[in-house]
Amino acid sequence: MNGTRAEPLVAIYPREVDIDFQNALAGNDFALQSLVRRLLDVGKLRPVAVQPGQTDLFRNLNQPLDLERS
Repeated sequence: MNGTRAEPLVAIYPREVDIDFQNALAGNDFALQSLVRRLLDVGKLRPVAVQPGQTDLFRNLNQPLDLERS
């Protein structure tokens, strides 16, 4: 967790959550944040906090301008 947000692309998912992913893809909410929150709520995932000083490793860079802003 990076504050209150999950980092769903930096995770280890147990095999048992494959049905949860299939259900999410069959629905209309494709946000990984929502799915990860549900998995955390039911105890299928365990959060690991991003340590202070490591938050820059999780910057969201979608275009070259994002890199210039950091």
